[in-house]
Order: sequence, then structure tokens, then C-alpha cells
Amino acid sequence: MNRRKFFKLSLQASLVAAASQNVSRLFAKSSGKDFPLAGNALRIPPVIAGGDMVIAQTTSQIFSGINTNVFSINNTFPAPTIRLKKGDTFSAQIKNNLTEPTVIHWHGIHAPSAMDGHPKNAIAPGGTFN
Repeated sequence: MNRRKFFKLSLQASLVAAASQNVSRLFAKSSGKDFPLAGNALRIPPVIAGGDMVIAQTTSQIFSGINTNVFSINNTFPAPTIRLKKGDTFSAQIKNNLTEPTVIHWHGIHAPSAMDGHPKNAIAPGGTFN
């Protein structure tokens, strides 16, 4: 089977499944509990331009009515979005309010290795990184 045929058959199978059942019921069971997945709002994180970034454990309602412990930045889950253009400079002070060392790894940019979340550059509990 080639790749094109595989994707075509997968799409057809998905459409048949969606047409024959309530799609939300296909994914709404976990450990015997019903979670109301259908209707959960899409989370759009805020855009930040720098400044203080505080990493802490907080709670978030990933499923309606159920609090889940998460690691957040500035009480936001998922973490804030940072928009940069080629040549822009970004500056932030990252504070680790967790009880264990942590790192921040940037996706979608070319950052110097000392600033790209290598474990040897972990931020200690209560520590900061600029």
C-alpha cells in the first residue's frame, strides 16, 4: 500500500465512523468517566512581548468541572505565545516557583544554546534566569 492510498482509506474510515456515531462519544470515555469533551472552548494563550515569566504549579479545567494540576507560565495554560520577527530581540526574566529545577525550551526560533533550555542550564527552585 502506498502512502496516498493509506491516507485516502484512513480519511474514508474516519468519515464513516463520524457519520455513523456521535463523534464526541468516540473520545469521551476515560477510566469509566464521561468527560464532556465536545464543547470545550479552544484555549488561545495570550501573546506577551517579554517581561516577567513566572513558572508555577496551578490548576486548570482541561475538562469542564475537573481541576487538573499543570505547570503554567504567568498562570496561563497553555503557556503564552511570543511573536518575533527576524532580527527582533526578546527579553524576559524567568522565575521558577516550582519545587524542582526546570528549563524553558523555545520552539520556532534560533536561540543561542545557553538560552535554549539545556538541562545544564536548569533554573533552580526559587531561582531566576534572564
